[in-house]
Amino acid sequence: MDTFLSPVPPMRGGSSQASQNPMVGFICLLEGFKSKIKNLHWATTEGMPEHEEYDSLYKDIHDFEDDIQEQSMGMYGQIRPDVIHPIESDSIDSISLVDSILSSVYSFYQNNLVEGIAVAGLRSSFDQFIGQMNKRKYRFNLCKK
Repeated sequence: MDTFLSPVPPMRGGSSQASQNPMVGFICLLEGFKSKIKNLHWATTEGMPEHEEYDSLYKDIHDFEDDIQEQSMGMYGQIRPDVIHPIESDSIDSISLVDSILSSVYSFYQNNLVEGIAVAGLRSSFDQFIGQMNKRKYRFNLCKK
């Protein structure tokens, strides 16, 4: 039998939605990262290249989370409109933010997507996103030179 996503704790209000669609907790992390990206985007002191790189990072995360959540809903059904609650990131610069994103992605991948044909599409999406984040980190480093 294929291994899929391990359950995450219920979200606020005692919702069991997260245990039915374990991707919900991860989406909450990504939503928190998106909020932090906008905060850093508006507060950047590194000039227009970094400012624009934050726009690209935001789009990367938006597209990734939409892709993986729609795949997950194909397996678990549609989520309720009250289960996504952003989890705040404490990153204070572009490099620590990308490192934090990658750390969260690696952890979720290793704990939930290691084996089974049922998650092949999700693994592919995660693999592509990891590559994109590595490029994004390189580009943010260029902005600092």
